[in-house]
Amino acid sequence: MAALLAAAFIGTMSCGGTSTLVSITVMPSNSSVVNGSTMQFIATATFSNGMTISPWSVVNWSSSNAGVATIATNGAVTTVSPGMTVITATDVQHPELFSQATLTVTNMPLVALSAAADNPVLARGATTQMRAAGTYADGTSNDLTSSVIWSSSNAGVASISNTQGSNGLVTTFSAGTITITAIELFTGISAETVLIVTP
Repeated sequence: MAALLAAAFIGTMSCGGTSTLVSITVMPSNSSVVNGSTMQFIATATFSNGMTISPWSVVNWSSSNAGVATIATNGAVTTVSPGMTVITATDVQHPELFSQATLTVTNMPLVALSAAADNPVLARGATTQMRAAGTYADGTSNDLTSSVIWSSSNAGVASISNTQGSNGLVTTFSAGTITITAIELFTGISAETVLIVTP
C-alpha cells in the first residue's frame, strides 16, 4: 500500500502538481541491537505542502559497514558482527535528499531500561526533555533516547515526541499527573516515570 501511495504521489507531481519532496527521515535514528538479530528501519518523506508519507519506499538503503550489518531493499537489517555502522536512505529520484541513522551491534543483550525527565515537575505550557538509558548484560549502558518509542498516559496533559531530532521532548497543556513510558521495541523492555504538571 505504501509503495502504491508513493508511486501515485510521484505520478501526481509529474502531472503538474506543485508539491515537491523536501526531506527524508530515517527512524529509528540511534539504535543498539544484539548481534544475530534483525530490525526494521523506516523512511518518511516530507513534502513542501506539509504532507508526509511513511513508510516512503522510493529510497535506496545502504550500510556503511556490511561487516557489521547489511540492509535489504525494504529497510530490514540483518546484523553480522559487533561494531557500528551508518544506515542511509537515499531518495531514488532526488539523490541529494537522504537521511542517516547510527546502528550499534553488541554481543550483550539489553537487560534493563530507565527513563527520567530533566524536570519531572513543571508548569503548564512548559517543555522538558525525557531521556532513556539502556543497561546491558555486561553492566555497560547506552543512551537510547532516540531509539525507544515514547508515549504519554494522557495527551491532554502532555504529549511526547517520537520525531527525529526531538525524540523524548515533552510539551505540556494542562495541569495533572501523567505517566511517561519508553519501550525498546526489539526486546519489549519498557520503563515508566511520573511527570507532574502544575497549573
